[in-house]
Amino acid sequence: MNSETERQNSAIIQMLDAEQNVILKMRDLLKSGWPEFDQAVELMHKATACGNGRVIQTGMGKSGHVAKKVTATMASLGTPSHFVHPAEASHGDLGMLTKNDVLVCYSNSGNTSELAAILQYAEQIQVPIIGITMGVESTLAKAATVPLIIPKMPEGCALGLAPTTSTTAQMALGDALSVGLSCKLEFGRDNFNTLHPGGSLGTSTTKVAERMMSGGDMPLIQPETDSQEICWMMAKVQTSIAGVIDEAGNLIGIVHAKDASPAQLKSAHDLMRTVEPVVSPEDTVATAVNRMQNKAVTAIFVVDGKRPVGVFRT
Repeated sequence: MNSETERQNSAIIQMLDAEQNVILKMRDLLKSGWPEFDQAVELMHKATACGNGRVIQTGMGKSGHVAKKVTATMASLGTPSHFVHPAEASHGDLGMLTKNDVLVCYSNSGNTSELAAILQYAEQIQVPIIGITMGVESTLAKAATVPLIIPKMPEGCALGLAPTTSTTAQMALGDALSVGLSCKLEFGRDNFNTLHPGGSLGTSTTKVAERMMSGGDMPLIQPETDSQEICWMMAKVQTSIAGVIDEAGNLIGIVHAKDASPAQLKSAHDLMRTVEPVVSPEDTVATAVNRMQNKAVTAIFVVDGKRPVGVFRT
């Protein structure tokens, strides 16, 4: 490793250490009891639990980017939340803040001039203000109903100037507020799934039972069923597998479409493979997809114990 790379890595490690340290300090505050944090969560809960209020978040520059991200996180955890750009607020966007809301402001120094208009308006219509800042004696800290003071630490960049430590702390604290509020609102897995129907988050929470084919759509056959009937049944329900069951209705094997041919008069007993992989109705779609990918199959049986209750397919 040359000296230039060593200097570079040293600067990066210094930055990561600084960001880690500020998060650990906030963790210690929470562990020992942080009354202002609890008050902030209570303010947001009071505003949103009745269904009329929202959490309005604002910040300028890098703090604004943090506010936007936390807004999205809070919304995904069931809390109505919106971002208002502070510079646009005095040009008409103050109307986005109502007396039922709570305002969360992010500013490292706490003296960001662009926040003046929205802070003044919030005070005028008596909207509670949560101020997230390192500035203990700042304008934001003094205006806030609940000031959340981040432990004062230098920025982690090599120059000690670029927002790194401060924005990491803001992000972590914003996420903590989001999680704390979601717990207070008893926001559960079903609620999360409702708000995330698509993408990997949707599949990570949706249960197989909600997506599987069941009843008459299950391609179930007996050990003596011949290949012609097997192919006909798989074509009928449009799956690439058929389940072989015994007299008790337990799944004892699986016949794959690539192993069965109408031209061959073979029985299911001769064609069937092991029942694996299978999933339960309570497994997530993500689990089913992962097991299917591992075995390079496009359909999988859903079992309750040994009894087939459905088929999941991609």
